Amino acid sequence: MMRQTGVALITVLVVVAIISGIASSVILEQQFAIRRTENLLHGDQGILYLFALETWGKEVLIADVKESAESDHLEENWSKVIPGVVIEGGSVSGKIDDMQGLFNLNSLLDEEGKLSDTAMQQFKCLLREYAGSTISPDHIAGATKDWMDPDQDVEADGAEDLDYLSRDPGYRSAGQHFVSASELLLIDGMSYEAWQNIRPFVTAYAAPKEEDSYINVNTAPLELLKCLNSDEDSQSIASDIVQYRDDTAPFESGAELLAFIKQSGATDATLKKWRIDVKSSYFLLTSAVNIGDLSLGMRHLLLRDQESGGVKVVMRSFGDEW
Repeated sequence: MMRQTGVALITVLVVVAIISGIASSVILEQQFAIRRTENLLHGDQGILYLFALETWGKEVLIADVKESAESDHLEENWSKVIPGVVIEGGSVSGKIDDMQGLFNLNSLLDEEGKLSDTAMQQFKCLLREYAGSTISPDHIAGATKDWMDPDQDVEADGAEDLDYLSRDPGYRSAGQHFVSASELLLIDGMSYEAWQNIRPFVTAYAAPKEEDSYINVNTAPLELLKCLNSDEDSQSIASDIVQYRDDTAPFESGAELLAFIKQSGATDATLKKWRIDVKSSYFLLTSAVNIGDLSLGMRHLLLRDQESGGVKVVMRSFGDEW
């Protein structure tokens, strides 16, 4: 009898253990389901907040062109960073950067595939002065042109598909304009160190009009302005421009900029020759939201029409690279 009682007790303990295991598994699965649902809800909320920030960016740029259509500079409202604004369960933040304060890689070739000698000279200058001594500026410049053009004709000191297909893994040249400036990492001869050095001065966006790639002297860094022209005098003019805009006031019109650089010996053709201006059409809104355990970031390329003042979204991307 005692033996049967012992067997029954063991059986009960085994059943209890099995039930406990099943219950634990069910509870754990329920917790995972709750967390997944929570993340989905927070993800949907986060994306809505990002689009709300996009609307804010558009409205700020529209208001700016109404106040001052002749120029854009870093003292205007659009350039002010939104600090972390508290929302239910997290925070949102955002900032707008002037894309025409950087060198547009796509300005090297126009829509017809014709090379811009001025843009190429400026690009080589950036590579030579800031990319570092581990790369060949002429080779990277030639390979960059080959990367963009649709043919397989290798430029002098350039690179085409045959140079890339032999890699592991192999790939082909783009045969089109840059979608992201980070594509420079794929260019033959470019190192990660060189990319990090040149990264603060370059961008990539599709600009149908040549003027949309002109560099805004009110927002461009001194390093870029020093590469506007191969003449040694242009470096001193660049320094004068930066000193005036930072210490006195930003340039309010193209006529004011022209009058200023004429004092340094420039001519009427200099603005076009150097591809410079004081107003911008392309801006990059970087938005971020932290909600619950999720962190989301988006980049919005905004195009503002200088005549109508309207703003439209050209491209969106998640992440930190453009």
